[in-house]
Amino acid sequence: MPIRVQAEKMLHHVGAGWQEIVLANLDGLNIPGVRLSQWKLDPEKMGPEQYHGNAEGFLYVSRGSGTIWVNECPWPLAPETVVWLEPGDRYRIQAGSEGIEILHAVVE
Repeated sequence: MPIRVQAEKMLHHVGAGWQEIVLANLDGLNIPGVRLSQWKLDPEKMGPEQYHGNAEGFLYVSRGSGTIWVNECPWPLAPETVVWLEPGDRYRIQAGSEGIEILHAVVE
């Protein structure tokens, strides 16, 4: 049976110039090994450092541009870019001049 979650019931994390909306996670939807979230960063803002231990991560840029630093190495981000993050990677995202929106999946 499909599971539907309304926006007001989704978990939100907010920082200086960024927000994360958790669309699906292990606890809330009983989806084994998956966490899906949407990140929105204001223009030129830097998101928090991310680390997922033994999990793999995937990022899809849905709007805007910016830079991702993976283990201190910068990589450009543009619309429709996909980034695969290996277990153990540490990364941060900085938005470009128009901000950035990213779909972020973590798979354990």
